[in-house]
This record gives sequence, C-alpha cells and structure tokens, in this order.
Amino acid sequence: MEVPPTVESLLASFPIKDRDIATIHGKPDCVTLNALFTAIRRNAASVYSDKEGGKYGHIGITMSQEAYTALHHGTEFILQTHPASSNLKTPKKS
Repeated sequence: MEVPPTVESLLASFPIKDRDIATIHGKPDCVTLNALFTAIRRNAASVYSDKEGGKYGHIGITMSQEAYTALHHGTEFILQTHPASSNLKTPKKS
C-alpha cells in the first residue's frame, strides 16, 4: 500500500511555487486575477487523480462543473467528500 504524500511534498511538487505567484497590491484587475487563476489551475492539474482518467488532475476543484464538463468532453468532476477517499500521489519529477 502506497503512503499518501505529505502536505509539504505535495506543495513542493507544484509547478508554480507560492513564491512565484505575485502578490496583488491594491485593487485586482483582469490581468492579476487571470495570472492567479492560471497558477491555481496549473497546480491543481498537476496533482494526480485516478478519477475520470486523471488527464486533468484535480483541476475540477478550481472551476465550475459546467466548465470542467466542457473541458472533459461531457464527464463531470466528482468532488470527493474526504481527502482520504482519493488516491493522491506526489507527481514524479520529469
């Protein structure tokens, strides 16, 4: 049985580190919000998922069900009720 990753190892595996995400000073605009959403989605997509073929990782938690369904050609993202019910794995470095 594989041991699930720690929070630290999961964060370390993200392609975009928190230090690389710009802090938004003042009122956010479309450019700063888009950069933030892109970083969040890339990180979520990098987390392995055994659901719906796993092609998009956990990107489904960062978008509406409608947007995910359109991205995944009609397949809905099933949000797990408890993290232990998911098969999370730390991505392998390429």
